[in-house]
Amino acid sequence: MDDLLKHLDNWEIILYVSLACIGLTILAGLVFKKHRYVKYIPGLLFIVIGIFNLYTVLGALTETQSINNISLFILLVAGGVIGLLMALIIGIYRKPTRVKQSKKNQED
Repeated sequence: MDDLLKHLDNWEIILYVSLACIGLTILAGLVFKKHRYVKYIPGLLFIVIGIFNLYTVLGALTETQSINNISLFILLVAGGVIGLLMALIIGIYRKPTRVKQSKKNQED
């Protein structure tokens, strides 16, 4: 039972990291409506920080001291991917629509 509760604690942390990244993505999308690429920055930032944490322990992956950095890598990359997917969803939802002009309007 204790193993199950510890496993659920890990998912709870992933949920909080993902919600934080989603919140930052939505906030960036609302603040910078004119610059559409800004909403991807929080997800990319999470992924870059996660990869940096993996890079710091790359020489000692099998040691017990590096478990924290490896778990932080997994958390941040998972949150970053979820943030990028949320930014993509926002981009599809807010896609600028182009008004098609009829041939009569183009000839005038």
